[in-house]
Amino acid sequence: MERFIDKIISPNETLLEEVREHWIEMAAPTAILLILVLLALVLEITQLLAGAWGFVIFVLLVLAGVGHFAYRYIRWSSKYLFLTNRRVVVVSGILSRRTNEIPISRITDIRCNQGIFGRILNFGSLDIQSAGNDASEAMGNIPHPFDIRNKVDALASSPSSYDPPVGEVKGRSDQAVETIERLSKLYRDGFIDEAEFKRLKAKVFEDQEDS
Repeated sequence: MERFIDKIISPNETLLEEVREHWIEMAAPTAILLILVLLALVLEITQLLAGAWGFVIFVLLVLAGVGHFAYRYIRWSSKYLFLTNRRVVVVSGILSRRTNEIPISRITDIRCNQGIFGRILNFGSLDIQSAGNDASEAMGNIPHPFDIRNKVDALASSPSSYDPPVGEVKGRSDQAVETIERLSKLYRDGFIDEAEFKRLKAKVFEDQEDS
């Protein structure tokens, strides 16, 4: 069966990572399910709610727990982060699919937030900032967030591997493309640092959008 990412990835792209939110996202729904089922069993065994109404409440408690768990599981299993050599794609949605795509070349900053439990279980949130009209994207509680951050940052800040997608180059002026190439050479030769290269590259795209 063809996966969703196979439908949107282009022939000249390479899928590097496919990440789903950490299983900790399902901890609360699982706890709620167990509590409701145990409560229903206690009420049934102790016969605190006897008769027809007792049975109805027993069934409703079980159905509520199962329904809530099923909804959260489907929502959890339908959200992915895909990292290719050209872009970051976040896919979400149950009945309909929503994709938010950020070209690697437009990423200006990427941040991780990891709490105490996140450090223990190795999960955390990822916030990707982009330049121009591209929307930023945040994804909470993903496994190995710093590994993903490092891979995205390496791709975004590597001028030697700068190879924008066809759709990104299309419509760009020759001057903008030449400017990026000059910035790449300055970075490789050590005249500007990584932060300055990323800032200037983002400004080129912003100026291009405004023109």
